[in-house]
Amino acid sequence: MRFLVDAQLPPALARWLTEHGHEASHVFDIGLGRAGDLEI
Repeated sequence: MRFLVDAQLPPALARWLTEHGHEASHVFDIGLGRAGDLEI
C-alpha cells in the first residue's frame, strides 16, 4: 500500500511504514511541507 503522510504527523511515521513493507513519503520529504491541502 502507498501512503502520503501529511504535515501534522511526524516524518518518523513514513519511515516506520516503509520499514514495515509499505511505500510511504512525508510531505516534507517531497517538498510539499508548506503546501496547502488543495495543492497536496
